[in-house]
Amino acid sequence: MHPGETFFVPAGTIHAIGGGIALCEIQQQSDVTYRLYDYGRPRELHLDRGVEVSFTGVYEAPPVPVDCLAESAYFRTERLVFEREGVIDPDPAKPFWLICVEGHGDLDDASYRAGQGWQVDASAGPAVAIHPAVRTVLIRTQVP
Repeated sequence: MHPGETFFVPAGTIHAIGGGIALCEIQQQSDVTYRLYDYGRPRELHLDRGVEVSFTGVYEAPPVPVDCLAESAYFRTERLVFEREGVIDPDPAKPFWLICVEGHGDLDDASYRAGQGWQVDASAGPAVAIHPAVRTVLIRTQVP
């Protein structure tokens, strides 16, 4: 893996994260995680149920439009880069999520820094103003 890479891993696909990796995992809203292995941590494993619902075929990455990172029937995720002030003009009928992966500055009237995320209620206002102090990379996820 390299910084900035994106991997679309469909639900039910067995996957693992290596040591020393920080990632942003975006998924359909769910409160279910089945652990098949947990690297010696004292958390419950779910071997029977996990295997039962796992995808066991050959994984083929779905085609992704050039302007987005990942897209499914449940969400569309894109990278937004701000070198200077700008706005995010959302669809007022759909909430969206923003995650700062690089940079810091102000988002409307609140400060942001890398590692923070927000759910934005697009019906609350017409646009979100971005005032980056340095180059900022945001990940936006929205229901299509």
